[in-house]
Amino acid sequence: MANELGFLGGAGKAPEKKRKGLFGAKKAAPVGPSISDVLEQINVIGTRLSLLEDRTTNLTRRTQVTDTNMLNLRKRIDNEIKTINSDIVELRRSITELTDKTGLIIKELKTRAGKEDIEVIRKYVEMWEPLNFVTREEVEKLIRSTIEEKDL
Repeated sequence: MANELGFLGGAGKAPEKKRKGLFGAKKAAPVGPSISDVLEQINVIGTRLSLLEDRTTNLTRRTQVTDTNMLNLRKRIDNEIKTINSDIVELRRSITELTDKTGLIIKELKTRAGKEDIEVIRKYVEMWEPLNFVTREEVEKLIRSTIEEKDL
C-alpha cells in the first residue's frame, strides 16, 4: 500500500515535471505527494493500527479467559484426584480387613471337625446306643427299689 501511495522509492516516486526555460529544458525539482495523499495514508495507517490494537486486546482477553478456565479445571481435577485417592486408600483398608477376617474364618474352619471326623463319631454313637444308657439317678432308684423289695 505504501508503494501505491508513493512513500517508497522506485515505482512509487512522483513524476517529474519538465519546465522550459530560456536556454532549453530544465529538470524541475521532484514534486512529492500531496498533503491530502499523506493525510489519507496516515488515516489508513491509524485505522489499521486501531484494528491491530483491538485484535491484540481481544487475543489478550481470550488468553486470560483460557488461563482462568484452565486454572479452574486444574483445581477441579486436583480435587477429584484427591477424592479418588482417598477412596482408593479406604478400599485398600477394607480389602485388608476382609482378607484378615477371611483368614480368621479359614483358621476357625480348619479347627472344626471335618466330615470324616463326624462319620467316626456317628459310628461310635450308633455302636454305644446312648439311648439305652441309664443316669445315676435312675440307677440309684433301681437299687433302692431292689433293696426295698428284698426287705419286704
